[in-house]
Amino acid sequence: MQRSSTLIRLVLAGWLAVLFAAGCASTNDATAPVGMKYSGGRLTAVEEVGFMPAWRACLAALNDSEITVLDSSRTVTGGKIDGRTPDLKAVRVSFRRLSETKTEMQIKVDSFGDSELTHIIYDKFKIALDPSN
Repeated sequence: MQRSSTLIRLVLAGWLAVLFAAGCASTNDATAPVGMKYSGGRLTAVEEVGFMPAWRACLAALNDSEITVLDSSRTVTGGKIDGRTPDLKAVRVSFRRLSETKTEMQIKVDSFGDSELTHIIYDKFKIALDPSN
């Protein structure tokens, strides 16, 4: 009996070590390079802008894209916006605050992605950030 409890403790300790190491292996988010990529049906962009200006620009971009916002939530570390297109495609935009002046956003349209609509939303987001472009 004592042997099995020792084995269980070792397994648990191993799992905790793996989880801790995985958390420590991540890169410093504040040093993430600015840029955008589209992969696996999801657009991921790191912008040199604070969280609240990015949030407001995204809401403007969704409105300009005729996407109805159904739900949104924000915290100090990020947020998400869920919406629907007129033809009922699901749209989710997720935000993560990387620093005071850097924000990551991810745009996903429908289950398998929609590259064209995702890029339209992103382009309108960039215009909302800097209307002089």
